[in-house]
Amino acid sequence: MCKKFNKMFGIDISAHQGDFPLDVAVSEGVQFVILKAGGGDAGLYVDRQFERNYSFAKQLGLPVGCYFYSKALSESDAYNEASFLYNNCLVGKSFELPVYYDVEDSYQMSLGKDKVTRIIQTFCSFINSKGYLSGVYASLSNFNNSFYDDQLSEYERWVAQWSSQLSYQKECGMWQFGGEINYIRSNRIAGQVVDQDYLLKDYSDKQVEPEMTIDDAIKRVVEIACNEIGYHEKASNYMLDDKTANSGSANYTKYARDLDAISWFYNGPKQGFAYCDVYVDWVMVKAFGAETAIQVLYQPKYSAGAGCTYSMQYYQQNGAFYSSPKIGDQIFFGNSYESTHTGIVVGMDNSTVVTVEGNTSDGVYQRSYTIGSSNILGYGRPNYAIACHSSSGGEDVPVGNICSIKDVQRYLNQKYLSIFKNELDVDGEYGDKTREALVMVLQSLLGNEITGVFNDKDKRKFPILKYGAFNEIVCLVQCGLICHTLSVGADGADGIYGSNTINAVKQFQWAFFLEVDGECGPNTAEKLFS
Repeated sequence: MCKKFNKMFGIDISAHQGDFPLDVAVSEGVQFVILKAGGGDAGLYVDRQFERNYSFAKQLGLPVGCYFYSKALSESDAYNEASFLYNNCLVGKSFELPVYYDVEDSYQMSLGKDKVTRIIQTFCSFINSKGYLSGVYASLSNFNNSFYDDQLSEYERWVAQWSSQLSYQKECGMWQFGGEINYIRSNRIAGQVVDQDYLLKDYSDKQVEPEMTIDDAIKRVVEIACNEIGYHEKASNYMLDDKTANSGSANYTKYARDLDAISWFYNGPKQGFAYCDVYVDWVMVKAFGAETAIQVLYQPKYSAGAGCTYSMQYYQQNGAFYSSPKIGDQIFFGNSYESTHTGIVVGMDNSTVVTVEGNTSDGVYQRSYTIGSSNILGYGRPNYAIACHSSSGGEDVPVGNICSIKDVQRYLNQKYLSIFKNELDVDGEYGDKTREALVMVLQSLLGNEITGVFNDKDKRKFPILKYGAFNEIVCLVQCGLICHTLSVGADGADGIYGSNTINAVKQFQWAFFLEVDGECGPNTAEKLFS
């Protein structure tokens, strides 16, 4: 039987429960909550109630965990699911309970024990590498029959068995004992049918706060902002999550819907109103969670921050308004009386600033302007330091400045020295020590044994990277290309798999007689890191 402490009673909820009254649930005895963060069952997505439920649970002081519903049929799929979850749901948030991988899809379970086990290991090792405690959610039957449970002992277990007693024979941390069918309690909490759980293990000293640098925070905001390009506002309050369906000009958006669901975020509902500033605020909430986002934006609760002029004034009042831009800034347009439009700075050079803006041409689009244009009032600089759980120590090499072998060596020394131990000489030469350090960092991110030699296990776990990928493994691939004297563009190793990186990969593939497709998969990685 499971090792027990004074068990706690909790629930797991998702968008299926709508605006669930967690405060009422607490009054009925709920002591913790597990939130659905998202899934892969309709394309990768974030559960539409996740941000609202997370903020509400934190306000109530509830211990929080989350889960991701998997549809992965390969290790590459699992890696992509883990990366999506981390980038869209975990960054900037803390969890007292594990981050679970929900593996129950019938197509998955038909793959065979070996493959399902590797899928779970790929996901969970990625989550662990980011500083979170990972776990597996499955039915008792699947734990017993669908994968090699003994090979997953380093990860937490959440067993679903709707019964009056748990018959799972190994140690586990949580038991889902009922849902629609419940042999122990009423199946309703706060008036709704809800899955119910007992926490059987003390996790109070298990979770580690993940680190995030200011560069990480800015990259996160830019990625989220750019991913929304092409979203059309809606003609009515319908199909808000679809990027192009129900297009119109009535200012109905998922951005206002999601922030309106956080009762204290604005001074009133914003659906149906101009949403350029709402879009910026939504990006920040997606990046860091609502509680942190308002601090990053210098806004109080119940603020007037959906209005451009007010939003600009919050920056001005806090000494965070500038005449020259930086990537990650909030740009403000207008006249001498007020600000009439806003967006997020996602790129720039000496003469041009590139932005992503909501409520422009009835949607979200990228724009560019000459720096110093008369209609640009200035730039609010969000307090990204608030979003960082801890200082990285010293001056990090800015991620966008890794353009030479020396930059790669400085970057590895400053961010990953704890992995490869012996500091690299910053000599601009791609020798064995630099290559070994790159491989050791890669092995750490893949969750493999750290040997410094790229091997078959690393090859099996390496994902297929293609256009639009955004993660630390992309950054390491870019570093490897730079060490082979290939340029990945003016922004250097920025962790974004764009056209410049594709071109560099193609050059590398051609030189090493590989298939020239611009994608960095296991075969290309083997040559790159060997």
